[in-house]
Amino acid sequence: MNASRRLVLSSSIIAWVALGANAIEPQQPAHSYDRWAPDAQSTSGPMAPKWIEKGALAATLDYEVVIPDVPAYNWYRGCGPTAAGMLLGYWDGQGFDDLVAGSAETQTTAVNNMMSSSGNYEDYCLPIDYSPNMLPDKSEPPFGDEHPNDCIADFMDTSQSYRNNYYGWSWFSDVDNAISGYVEFAAPHYDATVQNLTWGSFPWSAFCTEIDAGRPSVFLVDTDGNGGTDHFITAIGYGEQGSTRMYACLNTWDYSIHWYEFAQISYGQPWGIYGVTTCRLETVELTQVHLLYPEDQSILSSPPVFSWVPNGGGDNVFAVDASLTPTFAGYWSSYEDLGELIEDTSWTPPLSAWNRLPNQRIYWRVRGADLDISPIELITSDEVWSFFKE
Repeated sequence: MNASRRLVLSSSIIAWVALGANAIEPQQPAHSYDRWAPDAQSTSGPMAPKWIEKGALAATLDYEVVIPDVPAYNWYRGCGPTAAGMLLGYWDGQGFDDLVAGSAETQTTAVNNMMSSSGNYEDYCLPIDYSPNMLPDKSEPPFGDEHPNDCIADFMDTSQSYRNNYYGWSWFSDVDNAISGYVEFAAPHYDATVQNLTWGSFPWSAFCTEIDAGRPSVFLVDTDGNGGTDHFITAIGYGEQGSTRMYACLNTWDYSIHWYEFAQISYGQPWGIYGVTTCRLETVELTQVHLLYPEDQSILSSPPVFSWVPNGGGDNVFAVDASLTPTFAGYWSSYEDLGELIEDTSWTPPLSAWNRLPNQRIYWRVRGADLDISPIELITSDEVWSFFKE
């Protein structure tokens, strides 16, 4: 979508993006989504407009099905990164706890960094701009002067002027790549299946299936019912109010659960849905361990930091083995001899153990196992490397 079309889509909400809650209600735009646009954009800011509909009360529903334990976060440098952040914060609490450092139950500094890092803020959020006055940031040429992607907002291209995004804005087409990209960055041993679907490809039955399976989704919606998209939210439940189908969401503007009609985006339909991003995480099976350091045939005079990388696994433990022969006919082990199960992917032997090794060539390997798998299967590193101990 070019810049001129983006400005048409967002013309009705320009005023309140710049002025926040003091803006007036938008008027009917000159476009509609009777024919689906190839992409759509969020345009909301950190504050909910005063005229925004709060939604139905849960008590008025005939029934409700809500995924428990989905954390509620407030808008942080974009509704897209925040909505996706709540989704990944939920998965972090479901045993996929390498996505965020520490607990993701509340909006900690680590959670904020997951959504938008300091590098993201400095390179793309600054200078902070508002429609219609776009200010260039580091996403513009020359390419390569920006930091490497390290947060959801980076992978989503949020706030990047090169993508015609003002501060906090994101495109729907980037949400799936943002979620899968961040998972690959933070926890490559998790397998993320993520899909963007527009309204006609995501019926009520599919939504209920996702919720029943304990999988929240990200919705791009039209909060004011003017027929144009403006806001990303996290959908966490469904219910019915008479004959009206309803969805539950966390809206990035407060910590409450809100209920709205499960309906297609159209003029006069507040919180109508343009598109949905579904996500399922699985643990990649542990089948390989690769040695990293010390490099093969190193010469060492002090205990090194042994390090390695597994290709998957959920609850992995490891042992470092050393032997005088490459066949490991006899060997010394951090597990059998020290009784230590290594939960990290690096380990430094204590000096007392290091001193017991003779001053000659020593061969080493790593064995690992995923304790989530029963029966336990030992995986030995693909490589056997050596070092010479002085």
